[in-house]
Amino acid sequence: MAGATDKERVPLKRRISSATVNTPVGPLDLWLSGIILALLVLGVVMVYSASIGPADIRPRTASHHFLYRHLFSLVLGFGALLVGLLVPYRAWDHLKLLYPLLIGSALLMVVCLFFEERNQAKRWIYFGSVSFQPYELAKLVFVIYLARSLSKRLHAMKDFWLGFLPHVVVFMAFSVVLFLQRDLSGAILLAVLMSMMLFIAGTQFKFVSRMAAFCGLWALAIAYSGGRWARILSYLNPWFARDGDSMQISKAITILGSGGLFGFGLGQGPQNIGDFLPESYNDFIFSVIGEELGFIGVVVTLLLFILLIVRGLWITLRLMDPFAQLLALGLTLMIGTQAAINIGVAVNVVPTTGVTLPFVSFGGSSMLTMMLAAGLLLQLSRFASAPTPEESAQAAAEESKPAEEGA
Repeated sequence: MAGATDKERVPLKRRISSATVNTPVGPLDLWLSGIILALLVLGVVMVYSASIGPADIRPRTASHHFLYRHLFSLVLGFGALLVGLLVPYRAWDHLKLLYPLLIGSALLMVVCLFFEERNQAKRWIYFGSVSFQPYELAKLVFVIYLARSLSKRLHAMKDFWLGFLPHVVVFMAFSVVLFLQRDLSGAILLAVLMSMMLFIAGTQFKFVSRMAAFCGLWALAIAYSGGRWARILSYLNPWFARDGDSMQISKAITILGSGGLFGFGLGQGPQNIGDFLPESYNDFIFSVIGEELGFIGVVVTLLLFILLIVRGLWITLRLMDPFAQLLALGLTLMIGTQAAINIGVAVNVVPTTGVTLPFVSFGGSSMLTMMLAAGLLLQLSRFASAPTPEESAQAAAEESKPAEEGA
């Protein structure tokens, strides 16, 4: 009776199975693999096209400079993808690996505070001309932590002290460091990811709504004290100071809408010549897609991300292990939320942030993290593509029918 009571308390009984089943491993999900590959190819093409102008006006910088660096990051990214694909996902469920990664990534974020400021934030550790952004690693580790912790507490998600507060404490620890870094976008992304995962796992809505209100005030505090208030004002009126604080977003909107139906063609965008739009190959690469590939390119890009999210959710629903399901869900939400924020910035739905477009934007730290996440999701797809116990039983029953009829 106790076991039955526990199952009744599990809020995800229709979405997340409460039993761990060792299903046979199937092939990699070809749809997911194809979508990721398409986004990577799009990224290589668009980074090269968007970076030629900025590279030409920089002294002692070849036109292919950013392309070569992006390709190098991509090679390292495929190594990260193999790690995610080949290391058993259950290894990430062990505290001996997860907690050192969680604490280590937080300490690396603290180390960033002792390096020079860039774009009004201290997010990077510099090794000569090479930089690393620890937050990208921390974001992925935080998702893995949530998946493990929530999978162990599915029976207690209605409880404030057991199912809600421990995750908020970990989030607040990261948020304090992000506050010191003046990284508003990082704090918002972690808050959104945690809120969605907690809500889907069965946390009471009143807990999530109160946390959302608190995070909104926290974000305003970061924006106001960290010199980000001008970005909020430029978001509300991007045409007010086109040569000042609103310069970047006003130019991004102009470039995005100038391509028409088919765009000007790769490398032919007149407003991408020189350095008209700062960070055009990075945070605002979606605007360049609209300029050079037009409305068609924008729609194709949106469809690729929508298909990736749909496929990730399909994988989530077919997994039997709660940790695997929550991990697949978290990885899908991480990629989808980051893409939504980046695109939202380009169309001025979201205030300007430093969030990249997954698999597409220039940026080594982001590429490594997203490729590791993709490898994990592809590994989980092998379990999702295997027949479920119900499907196996149905197939066995169908195979036995001709034998019975023949007898």
